[in-house]
Amino acid sequence: MHLYSRQLDDLHRYIKRRIYRIREIHAETSRSGIPKDTVANSYVVIELDNLIVSSNRCFLISSLIGTITMNNTHISCGAPIDSIHHAALAVLHSNIAVPSSTPLNVRDYPTIRLKNALYHKAQSLSLQNVNSVFNATSFQTSCFEEIRDTRHFFAHKNHHTAETARLSLRSRGISPNFKILNAPIESVPGTNRSFFEDWCYDIEAFYSILLR
Repeated sequence: MHLYSRQLDDLHRYIKRRIYRIREIHAETSRSGIPKDTVANSYVVIELDNLIVSSNRCFLISSLIGTITMNNTHISCGAPIDSIHHAALAVLHSNIAVPSSTPLNVRDYPTIRLKNALYHKAQSLSLQNVNSVFNATSFQTSCFEEIRDTRHFFAHKNHHTAETARLSLRSRGISPNFKILNAPIESVPGTNRSFFEDWCYDIEAFYSILLR
């Protein structure tokens, strides 16, 4: 993914393509005979988390530099940004006065996962399309918290991260014996959809609102 997009429709298409590919790889891995809880589940969760973080960063930088929404609304630069580098620093520090010559390491990029954090960052940057962010945050979903906490479990696999992930999913009505290792392929209680499919659906719906 590029650091910014001149048209948010391009970002939207990228998100849809990436989710489609993650679904494909998950299905292929699940059919390969490799235990689902060792490869396929960790892969899809970590990749969905990466997609959320990179999409939020691209949206913020694009909106700060100036872009065109999916509704063909032109978003002009809300402040004097003279480079992509400077805009990235602004997103990182909430301070567009940071000198554009300041070195920027990819590890320093902001990690914004949750929709409320995205809204607060958009407000702090005085983005022209902040209302679109507000509308998107009104979309009812807990997928971002669930993906974040399940991702941390797969990344670290310890008692604390397991309990945090289980707590994150508890509002969905999971049983006390729910195995976090199998979270992506387990059915959401009361539905015929897996958590993985439910997350994919909500991610696509959220960004369809955000990028309008």
